[in-house]
Amino acid sequence: GMTTLLAMERGGIHDHVGGGYARYSVDERWHVPHFEKMLYDNAQMLGVMAEAWAMQRHPALWRSAQGVVHFMERELNDASGGFKSAMDADSDGEEGSYYVWRVDDLEAALPEREDRETVETWFDIGGRSHWEQGKHVLMREAAKDEALWGDPAAQVAYDQAMKQLSTWRDSPAASRSKPGIDDKVLTAWTALAVTGLAKAGRLMAKPEWVARALEGAVFLQGAARVPGKPERLRRTWHKDGGPETEGFAEDYAFAIEAMLEMHQTTLDSMWRDEARSLMATALDCFYDEEISTFWFTAKDTPALFARRQDNDDDVMPSANATLAWGLWRLGWACDIPAWRTLAQTLTTARILATPSMERATRWANNWIDMQDAFATVVITGPSKEEVRLNLAEWWSELRPGTWVDGVWPDAANIPSWMEDKRPSPDASVRWYVCVEGVCGLPCKSAQEAWRQLEILRLNHASNA
Repeated sequence: GMTTLLAMERGGIHDHVGGGYARYSVDERWHVPHFEKMLYDNAQMLGVMAEAWAMQRHPALWRSAQGVVHFMERELNDASGGFKSAMDADSDGEEGSYYVWRVDDLEAALPEREDRETVETWFDIGGRSHWEQGKHVLMREAAKDEALWGDPAAQVAYDQAMKQLSTWRDSPAASRSKPGIDDKVLTAWTALAVTGLAKAGRLMAKPEWVARALEGAVFLQGAARVPGKPERLRRTWHKDGGPETEGFAEDYAFAIEAMLEMHQTTLDSMWRDEARSLMATALDCFYDEEISTFWFTAKDTPALFARRQDNDDDVMPSANATLAWGLWRLGWACDIPAWRTLAQTLTTARILATPSMERATRWANNWIDMQDAFATVVITGPSKEEVRLNLAEWWSELRPGTWVDGVWPDAANIPSWMEDKRPSPDASVRWYVCVEGVCGLPCKSAQEAWRQLEILRLNHASNA
């Protein structure tokens, strides 16, 4: 996984100059892409890069994540709080013309010979980066990367050179038109962006990314709802109006996931409650009890074609697998046993039925999660602010397969089994590791709680 991510980061599928990733590569080297940049790809890449960085603090992963956020905020930002859908591949009548570099472009953008020659070395201009007819799609060599990322001064020079190339590319001197923007705001895709920003913001300690995720979550709460039906999501939103088509199963699945990620990032119970409310609507509108599945379109909307289910991962995860993930998380977080059971039923049935595990990775992830006893780490403290400060300590490392919650003196809507953990206003911060509602002895730090959790998991695995 890490090898693939770093190869993609080095490759031409990554816009080294402006940030973000194209849809796909047309070759096996991640070199020449289809130059269109989609919100859903970049939103998912952001979360993956952040998780990878939390495991291996590689500077290339940091820059990659930062570049994705800059691209999303610069090109796809919408005043509604949502995100626009995509940046086109074509400009000036030619695919990729905005992104490719000739030698004379580099000479114009980097007039200092030493700077230019360094960039030409990094990207092997005339060699590995060459595409056709003197045009280059920038791609770094793996062999030269070690020297770059091992040298802080070289990294500063690299960042400066990319900035110069970006400034020149958008200047009149370049005579390039920017590709057009598909400016409709899709609920599901914006939800993926909220998830990516929230996850990356907490793992990489970037509060401004969390703030942008919050704007997106507020959009999902408000503008993304069907007028007159505040419990229902709409499919698209546009500043100039347009259709008020009701949302599909994936809109609910990814919005629920986004709300849960916002809760994990802020411990604000409003987001957990919002996820619970959306799940209740999804079950009411999309779930078919007779055949135990979610349909892609709501039961009360006319189906133009044969009704279908979204069980397979594609460019986005399976909506049904994501809904099962939400049922499992909410079933424990809100203490709803029926939702936990349904999540297990859906996941087991799909794992047994799938003809291709490559297209069932979200289901597989659910199944792996369900093999462990569900663990909640509860942070208690004298105030909401104090608990949130300690939350940052928890997310200073990747903590897979855990749910975090917080309790303070006036915390509302907490599960009944957490009531006896409610602290007094003068209490110290304490950490509890709770497995399916049964909590161990209190800890004094995130690291101590993590060690206790790992021991509990080992004991659970040996007794399974």
